[in-house]
Amino acid sequence: MGDGGKWTCGVSSRLSQKKDCVIYSFGVNQDSSFEEDVLETTKHCEIWGYDYSVDGWGKQILANHASRVHFNKIGLSGTDKKDDKAQYHTLETIMKQNGV
Repeated sequence: MGDGGKWTCGVSSRLSQKKDCVIYSFGVNQDSSFEEDVLETTKHCEIWGYDYSVDGWGKQILANHASRVHFNKIGLSGTDKKDDKAQYHTLETIMKQNGV
C-alpha cells in the first residue's frame, strides 16, 4: 500500500462517467501511484496535487499524462498563512485560485 490507503469522496461515480472532472490530492509524499491510476483509468480527469514537503509529483506519473496534472508546493490548512516552513491555504482559496 505504499504510504497508506487513500480516502476518496464521490470519485467512483465520476470515474465511471465520460465527463471532465477535477481531483484534488493532498500529501503527495513522492508516491503518485494513486494519481497515476486515476489518470490511466479516466482519460478525462485533471489532478491538482499539493504538498509543501516535496518539490513535485512522484516518478509514477507517466509523461503522456503530464498535461492533466498540476502540482503546487502548498499545504492545506484551516486558514491562509505562511510561516518559515511553508505556505498554506484553505480548500476554498485553492479552488478559487484554480477556478474550479
